[in-house]
Amino acid sequence: MSQGSPSTGSKSKARLRRRKRPLYHIVMLLLAASVATSIGIFGFAWWQDRPLRDIAGLLDKNDFQEAMIQSDRFLSRHPRDTRAQILKARSLTGLNRHSSADYLLQQVALQSNGFPDDAAALRSWSVSLLHLEQWSRAESILETLAINFPDDPEILYPLTITQIRQKKYANALATAKRLSAIPDYDQQAAVMSGTIYHDQGNSRDAAAAWESILSTNPDASDLQIAPGEFFAMAGEDFLDAGSPAESARLLEKSAALLPSGRTFALLGRAYSQTEQQDKAIQSWEMAIEVERLNEIAREELANAALRNGDAAKALEWISPLQNSANLQSSTAYIFQRIYTQLKDSENTNRWRDRVTLLRDSEKVNSTINEMLAVSSSPYWTGFLRAYQLAHQHQWDEAQGIIDQLKAHSPDEPVLELLAAAVRTRGELPALDTLAKFKP
Repeated sequence: MSQGSPSTGSKSKARLRRRKRPLYHIVMLLLAASVATSIGIFGFAWWQDRPLRDIAGLLDKNDFQEAMIQSDRFLSRHPRDTRAQILKARSLTGLNRHSSADYLLQQVALQSNGFPDDAAALRSWSVSLLHLEQWSRAESILETLAINFPDDPEILYPLTITQIRQKKYANALATAKRLSAIPDYDQQAAVMSGTIYHDQGNSRDAAAAWESILSTNPDASDLQIAPGEFFAMAGEDFLDAGSPAESARLLEKSAALLPSGRTFALLGRAYSQTEQQDKAIQSWEMAIEVERLNEIAREELANAALRNGDAAKALEWISPLQNSANLQSSTAYIFQRIYTQLKDSENTNRWRDRVTLLRDSEKVNSTINEMLAVSSSPYWTGFLRAYQLAHQHQWDEAQGIIDQLKAHSPDEPVLELLAAAVRTRGELPALDTLAKFKP
């Protein structure tokens, strides 16, 4: 048979397959070994990770006590395990041990050069910081979460709270607007916006926010504030916005649900502006029964007595306020008018001087509050708050804020002026010098 015959070719191919088979088997064996090793490693890791998954499952079920026990048990064997520390911190938050949770999470952040990418841990940390009233730190964490969860009401809602607490009203209104776009959260957002406007003294916008709620929820039910509190705020803002009849209706509801001196005093004003003077007097007297030193009611009753030419009765109503630590210029002016009507020149002049001093002080506070209302800079907000505290002679509190600000900007000239005044308990820099400060 010739060399090139089919029979000879078949034998050659068979020999070639026999030579290749050992190599093929070796490759397959190595591949199988590699897969087995990978499966083994994965299986070992899965098995080793099982206690942490169990702890996470306990947290999902809100079984914080058992999660705490299991976390401590795991950490006794692996004391530097970051995941276990985070799970323990979440357990502490669930058990309302917020200071301990905060401390542990701070340690985790230091160990990991920043905080691990763990949304559940950040949420838990923000809860503890909110309970501890660490508004600035809570805001920072919630803002981080809001980047990845921009439409999560459980993030936007507390974020708005932190901004309100820090008087960052512009930021808070923007966050509340984002919250209002989420289905079923429009009324909660409106309550927040209304509260901000109320705190700012912007009664017209506040009343508009309250009206948006009342139009569909006249009983103010299922809101984040009690109906009595809601009607009190809404009634005050409608009164200041020039709607005394609507104010009276809302304040009557508030007085029935949550009676307070302030509510009765404002209700008296609403009655007075709707020509119901007898009911106004009754409400003001009721306010004093509930709150003996209620300023609004005593001022209104004294003014009513002065209109009737009875200076002695006016003095009887207003006298309990003369030693008030927070005496208002409006109260001092009533004293001035009383003594003028009684033809007591010495006391008239004395109270005239006090009126001037109090009005100057109130003007400073009003100017600072206006600046705070539009401030979006944490540094500028801190500076204004320190100035306001110093103006009220709360020197130690002002010094604490100044120390924090100087740690960031030690060479700011206007800050040094304020710091010097606080150190010496001296005269504060004039308000017009603040215009030179550029936050």
